[in-house]
Amino acid sequence: MTHTVTSKTWVEDIETKLEQLLDLYLEDRKRLLSLLPPTSPSSSPPMGPSIPPNGRGHHRQRPKPFLLGKQVIFLV
Repeated sequence: MTHTVTSKTWVEDIETKLEQLLDLYLEDRKRLLSLLPPTSPSSSPPMGPSIPPNGRGHHRQRPKPFLLGKQVIFLV
């Protein structure tokens, strides 16, 4: 019986931490979206390659939303 209670407590702790992590992630995504310039479908691509500070050659894109339960998650 104690193993069941202990396991349930661990699961609840993990769920709480995941919810906190998700909330922090969503706050960060909102902040990031507020810092990015708005893009429109008619805007032309930037002139020349854009290389982020980490050295990878990927262009900066807006995060793409998807639903997880009742919350919206943004993927980069």
